[in-house]
Amino acid sequence: MKRIAGESSTTDQFVRRAGSDLAGFPNGEWTVHPGPQKVGFGESGYSEGLVDGDGHPNRHFTGNFVFGYQTAPSVSKVAAVVREIPGFGLIGGCSTGCSSQDVKLGKLGADAAGELHSGKIDKADVGDWIRKNL
Repeated sequence: MKRIAGESSTTDQFVRRAGSDLAGFPNGEWTVHPGPQKVGFGESGYSEGLVDGDGHPNRHFTGNFVFGYQTAPSVSKVAAVVREIPGFGLIGGCSTGCSSQDVKLGKLGADAAGELHSGKIDKADVGDWIRKNL
C-alpha cells in the first residue's frame, strides 16, 4: 500500500490502483466479478479469526475498501454481509465458501475507507492502518 500511495498523486488514484492491483477490479472500479489479482498475499500476517482458507483474504478487505470509498462505508458494510449469504444473487452472493471471516474483512475494509474519506487517515497511512487492524 505504501508503494501504491507513493506512486499516486491523489487519494482517488490511490484507491483505484489498490482496487486494480490488489483486488483485480478493472480500472479500479468496484465490480461484482473482479478479475485476477495482480498481487497475492496469501493468508499469513492476519489476526486470528480473519482468514477462512480461501486463499485471498486481501480481496475481501480491498474490495470493500474500494467499494466503501467509491460509495459509502455503510453501503459497503451491508454489501460485505449480503455477499456472504448463500445464493443471494442480487450483488453476486456466494454459492460456496461463504464465511464470517470474509464479512469481518469486508467491514474492516469499509472502516478504513471511511477513515480515508473523512481525512482521519491519509493514503500514506493506509498500510499502517492495515497492520494495526488486520
